Amino acid sequence: MGGIRYLVVSDMHAGAELSLATPVDRDGVLTDADTPSPVAASFGVAVRALMERQKSAASAQVILLGDIMDLAFCDRKDAARCYVGWLKGLIGDAPGLFAPDTVFLPGNHDHSLWTAARMAAEVATLEAGGAGGMALATPLPPGKGLPSALVTALNRRAGLAGSARLHYPNFALHDVTLGRCVAFHHGHFLETTYRAMSLLHDMLTGVARLHLTAAEIADENANWIDFGWSSFGQTSSLSRDVVTLYSGLSVSSEAHHLRQRMARSLSAALAPKLPIGGHDRMKALLRQAILAALDASFGAFSDEERASIAKVLSESGVAGLRAYVDGSLAQQLRAELGHIPPNLTFIFGHTHKPFVDALVPERGPVIQLCNTGGWYLDSPRLNGREGVSLVVMDDALNVVSLRCFATPINGMAAGMEVRLVSAPSPDGQIFAAKLEADVAADAALWADLSQVAAREYHKRQNLLLAMLSKADHAAHVAGGVI
Repeated sequence: MGGIRYLVVSDMHAGAELSLATPVDRDGVLTDADTPSPVAASFGVAVRALMERQKSAASAQVILLGDIMDLAFCDRKDAARCYVGWLKGLIGDAPGLFAPDTVFLPGNHDHSLWTAARMAAEVATLEAGGAGGMALATPLPPGKGLPSALVTALNRRAGLAGSARLHYPNFALHDVTLGRCVAFHHGHFLETTYRAMSLLHDMLTGVARLHLTAAEIADENANWIDFGWSSFGQTSSLSRDVVTLYSGLSVSSEAHHLRQRMARSLSAALAPKLPIGGHDRMKALLRQAILAALDASFGAFSDEERASIAKVLSESGVAGLRAYVDGSLAQQLRAELGHIPPNLTFIFGHTHKPFVDALVPERGPVIQLCNTGGWYLDSPRLNGREGVSLVVMDDALNVVSLRCFATPINGMAAGMEVRLVSAPSPDGQIFAAKLEADVAADAALWADLSQVAAREYHKRQNLLLAMLSKADHAAHVAGGVI
């Protein structure tokens, strides 16, 4: 064993005011975007201390698992500068600990990076005399991704001299001798929301395609994701309102108020077009009917998402996970590796709620699961579910999750947790035990990180509550019209 060879992080949402990776004051105003946030700085100190104890023969490669920059809900230049600040906080004054090249898997909030890389690759192909055409997806192995000039430039500004390559939607590390494989995906294609165009196609054609490839899913939904999640960052006047609506869905009272406002607005528009629509009794009945329909559809969705706060994945989330891993990912593994490796670990983010578990597929070996969590506060309810795990691997592809910090419970900061993710093996258990001992040796650093994160979570909680209160007040002043 040679110590830490790979570090996996995701969902920093750099630039977003509700992200712990963004330095903001108590009013949510960006302070110095080029300087690491308090949490990023404390995180970097603790991680570097661990890596000094866990040095490998080669420098550790950083794998960024999507939604690194929040290009959906904030200004692009703020997102870019805050990402540089976060990366500076990680590498500090020890760039030699980190490999110069990085792997980047775009998510739904920074999907525009993938679109830009596809277009640039098409131009390069045409200039070289090729036929052109944009890439639908990338192969799994390292080095097979598309170069990103933007991420490379930002990494170099932060102190990493190498290049960044984008893999989408999946990436994998494979050791044939050991029969081990670690597969990565941001996690958005586990949700039907981000596969909407594929589902719409099947609905319109009347043919349900059960075995879409990763390339088909990525290609069919690319424009939809760009339209739905990469547009608001270009329009700063809209982005804050979208954040408020998005966050409000996780609060029962806010989601109910939103449905009521929608019902009032829709009934006001429809009533004049109906027989005796101007009658007060008819107006009330119409509003109640619309509200009932919204409760049954939109309300059912938001209620399910609220229920998932009490657990790491909702029932639909588990179904989506199973469908993606059993379907698209399995197909790509078979096509490129020739088989499903007997020891497979799947790492993803997106949900902002880190966890470690296992999945028993319909066929094939048990798959070990790990979610990296996220730095963004989705809900003002601090219940310990949301948080961040740093995932590390050694050369033998043993995977360990280090739960670094989480939302505080009753004001108390969460403690550190070290768990072996990959299937138990003698070398994996030794790797995990060594990590646990090294974390204990620097317990003060990890405790400081947890305390700093708890304070910053409370700051974001106050910001979010103020945003929701302001939006609710504005709706009442406007007479409930959206």
